[in-house]
Amino acid sequence: MLDAFEKKTRKTPQKELEKARKAYAEVLKERRS
Repeated sequence: MLDAFEKKTRKTPQKELEKARKAYAEVLKERRS
């Protein structure tokens, strides 16, 4: 899962990367609670 995410983000522009990272953090938060 994370590996695929990493590969995808390498081709992504920085702005999109920030957005994706925030969204990813939200998902992780949801899973923990």
